[in-house]
Amino acid sequence: MKKILFLGEKEIGEKAFDLLLDGHGKFYTINVVVSNKSPDVWWESNNIYMASLDRFLFIPNDKKREKEIIRAIKKHSIDLIISVQHPWILSRSVLQSVDYQTLNLHNAKLPEYKGNNAVNHAILNGDSTYTSTVHWMTEKVDSGEIAIEETFKLDSEITAKELYNCAISAGLKAFQKLINYLKEGDEIPKKPMKGISRYYSRDSIGKLRRIENINDPIEVDRKSRAFFFPPFEPAFYENDKKKVYILAQKFLELDSNFRI
Repeated sequence: MKKILFLGEKEIGEKAFDLLLDGHGKFYTINVVVSNKSPDVWWESNNIYMASLDRFLFIPNDKKREKEIIRAIKKHSIDLIISVQHPWILSRSVLQSVDYQTLNLHNAKLPEYKGNNAVNHAILNGDSTYTSTVHWMTEKVDSGEIAIEETFKLDSEITAKELYNCAISAGLKAFQKLINYLKEGDEIPKKPMKGISRYYSRDSIGKLRRIENINDPIEVDRKSRAFFFPPFEPAFYENDKKKVYILAQKFLELDSNFRI
């Protein structure tokens, strides 16, 4: 029976943890959990921490805490690390401590969307499909062999917030397939990562919110949808050096009183 260390946060991390809990003690054991302890975060939840109380060794992720994690891996003889939206890159020391038996749910297609802000960039790039990926981890960010992929089509009017929610659903389907491999004791797939590798930094969307040509309907449409993600700043253009926010048209039609 595999012993698991789970690292995760945000809505998809919490829902993935719930799925993992169903098999705890029957097909594998969850021994160590790393997540946010406080609900004072933009998603306003610490459900993983609350579900771990008095059950598992819990390590807060407010900072990297790699020494604590490695000590916990050794103490509990961890066989497998599973990561879902963990905010810190795992070092070679952590990966080696479990002989690279480490899987990550990256809620985007790899290697085309390494890094951050994939839902925004997918809309800006005019993609017609979106993919959530479970992959084996290496020292390089969002690299390693592919284990599971879940792909869905994109509506031409989808907003970043809607795509985020759809990606959560797809990611959880992929995560459930991973759990099924663990339950059956089957070998988890390893397929080479193919495609054009692109990495998007955490601040990669900051300057893209600005609409350069307010008379370009394609730019206005894509940016209004790509940056519609309350409570974050939406797309805008500048008028006399003042920001004028542009919201996705579909929401203005639904509710003329809508406010960010």
